[in-house]
Amino acid sequence: FVFNLHGETTEVAEMVRVIDEELPAHQRGLVTFGGAPIPVAPYLSDAAIRATIGDVPSTPLVEGVRETIKRFIELRNEGRLDTSDIDAELSAKA
Repeated sequence: FVFNLHGETTEVAEMVRVIDEELPAHQRGLVTFGGAPIPVAPYLSDAAIRATIGDVPSTPLVEGVRETIKRFIELRNEGRLDTSDIDAELSAKA
């Protein structure tokens, strides 16, 4: 089976705003976006998965962003977040 999952539909600018609100002040503004819009369907029906397995839990966007950032910070603080790809990219730009 292949299923669509539908959550909240939001603009990229709103997503960046939500991320910035959850970051410490010194890290705000690091996430940016630009360029031509990518044509993506604004709504994907999740009726098929709900018909097959029943109710599917949903996490509100702000809560999901908050929990994701919290988890990344925990992993970084525990030394379990591999950032070698990011570090290499930043070094190449320097």
